[in-house]
Amino acid sequence: MSALRPPCLPELQSWLQDVLSDPDGVDAAAARGAANAQVLSWILDGAGADVRTRLSVYSDAYFLRLLDSLGHDFPALKRALGGDGFRGLIADYLKTNPSTFKSVSMVGGSLFTFIRWHPLSRKFGFLPDLARLEWAVLTCLHRDRPETADLFRSGALSEADLPSAQLSLGPAARLLETDWAVDRLWRRAELPSGRGPRRLRKKEPRKLLIFRDELWVRVESLDPAQWSALKKIERGAALESVCRHWENSSGFRVAPAAARKWFKNWIQSGIIAIRRPS
Repeated sequence: MSALRPPCLPELQSWLQDVLSDPDGVDAAAARGAANAQVLSWILDGAGADVRTRLSVYSDAYFLRLLDSLGHDFPALKRALGGDGFRGLIADYLKTNPSTFKSVSMVGGSLFTFIRWHPLSRKFGFLPDLARLEWAVLTCLHRDRPETADLFRSGALSEADLPSAQLSLGPAARLLETDWAVDRLWRRAELPSGRGPRRLRKKEPRKLLIFRDELWVRVESLDPAQWSALKKIERGAALESVCRHWENSSGFRVAPAAARKWFKNWIQSGIIAIRRPS
């Protein structure tokens, strides 16, 4: 780009997007390369503020909007790190994962992967698991629950069909295996900062079920038999296949009454989706 001519509209728009969305701020972004300085020279100072100050207003507002959105999406992570720590993490994240989405609700989709390699995770090993859980919660919140009960009311599915019916996890349900008991931090994220732990000190493996009920998202810790059943269902197993798995696995002793109660609750809660056998 020549300094002798003003930038054309596409050039100016592209430059503004890069500069205003840079987490390091306008000055740092404008200092990267001669082309940035050339464009800056064509923007006039205002009556009450110079061009850098005017651009910084928009740049700060953009970053703070994303920071606020991600703070709502990852409240337990923010609580664990504190305001300044969380701000620094998000600034680092946005440098390598700038927003390209129409909705800010999608910006945090790579945060749990990013945290795995961030220096903070060497100090606080539970952070990646906590971010994975909070993203799973957000994903379930935005999905519709299956109306499984309607299949029985309409006659499309009978009790006799159930053993061979094809099962799957509902769209608003997720299974998550973690090395840390991050569900405890998630449940306490809304507590005042002085109440309940903000961080975890030792590993405690968990097998978690995340699902949306009528009001909000719930997170439950599963025992090994429940986990094995839902993992098979996640892969599309029929109910009779799940029961055979229990019968043939020496590690599981599941009473029929308990199994019926689990499946009834999972179906009614939309955790399991059912397709009538063809």
